[in-house]
Amino acid sequence: MARHVGEDSPARFFDWMDGLGPMPFEAACRIEQFIDFSRDRLLEGFSDPFPLADIRNTADYEQFFCPEGRGDWRFYLISFNDGNLMCLRHDRSTSTWLAGHMGGRFYLQDGMGSGGMGNLKRFLQFLKAHRIQLKAHSCERT
Repeated sequence: MARHVGEDSPARFFDWMDGLGPMPFEAACRIEQFIDFSRDRLLEGFSDPFPLADIRNTADYEQFFCPEGRGDWRFYLISFNDGNLMCLRHDRSTSTWLAGHMGGRFYLQDGMGSGGMGNLKRFLQFLKAHRIQLKAHSCERT
């Protein structure tokens, strides 16, 4: 990560993260830009460090999967063994990431029920209508 935000060595980066040295404002800006991490959180310890988009319905799908502006977008869907889904959006042109969750929208296990099945069907129809391709992964949570 240090290399991606323009640091020659990870040593200064580790010092900042451990609170052993002051983080320059310009370094916080570079980190914020690279991983969409809150600069205020880095410098002052306030606000949410990693914004997480709540993807609940079609309007949220549109905002997350069809962002305004130009970009080289890649999308990743991670299914956890507890039935929750997380989505990652990566803009390869700017090397920025955004995470979103679909907590409780689909219960991707036995006993999903008609509500979860309907939600999943609407999500898949949205992806198909907008020609959005996802790379899917499964993750075991302990």
